[in-house]
Amino acid sequence: MINIPSLTELKKSTRPYRYALADWRQILAALLYREMKTRYGESSIGFFSSFIEPLAHIMVIFAIWAMMGRFGLSSETDPVIFIATGIIPFFLFRDTFTKTLKAVDANRALLTFPQIKILDFALARALLELLTYSLVFILFLLGAHYFGRDVQIIDISRIITGFLLLWLAGLGAGLTFAPFTNAFPFLEKIIGIVMRFLYITSGVIYAITKLPTEWREYALYNPFLHLLEFIRTGFFAAHAENSVDFLNMPYALSWTVIFLITGLAFQKTFKPMILE
Repeated sequence: MINIPSLTELKKSTRPYRYALADWRQILAALLYREMKTRYGESSIGFFSSFIEPLAHIMVIFAIWAMMGRFGLSSETDPVIFIATGIIPFFLFRDTFTKTLKAVDANRALLTFPQIKILDFALARALLELLTYSLVFILFLLGAHYFGRDVQIIDISRIITGFLLLWLAGLGAGLTFAPFTNAFPFLEKIIGIVMRFLYITSGVIYAITKLPTEWREYALYNPFLHLLEFIRTGFFAAHAENSVDFLNMPYALSWTVIFLITGLAFQKTFKPMILE
């Protein structure tokens, strides 16, 4: 069992500098374990509840597509896998963002430990989302393959890169907006509306190539659309060919870096707002 070091141990300032990284890893592991235990409990049932929401969304969207007969995909693209490769990565971004927003409120009692920083709380929560949705994604793909769906991976590096960039974007966005949602709670409702808007406009449940040209031009300003499309190019060869003309990864990467830098800067600049 992982334990957070005692308050006495954390207050010691005579430990050599070379132990600082080891101490930080120990603290982060303890916070991560605490988050896992709080959220999922002692059994695996709590973890498998993480499958319910994305699986429900996938099933509902697939049923709607099937009834309307509007898959709009190439014959080589499995519609279930296409939907899953939009919903699960988007949920990773969304939940990393929202969990990071409330990181301090969920761990305020631990602020008495002087070596535990606000960023540690956020990073522990974000890491749990990354671990959870990585497992959800892998297990879903394995299950889909078992039940006869056409699961093909043509470039795993694109899948992993896109997944990590969405996670980093969620972490950075959460750090950026955390000071303001703490000071102005009504902003959380606005963020909820924005998330629903992003769900619709990020190509989560449809192929961006099927949008009318004039709509697509505006949709491409959404950096998360590019990240989701990049993940899908790791699964579908036809999709990779169709998206080559509009996929702009430097643009999406720039937004991810902006969120991270801004979030880290705001954590220091607006620390009193976060701790209120």
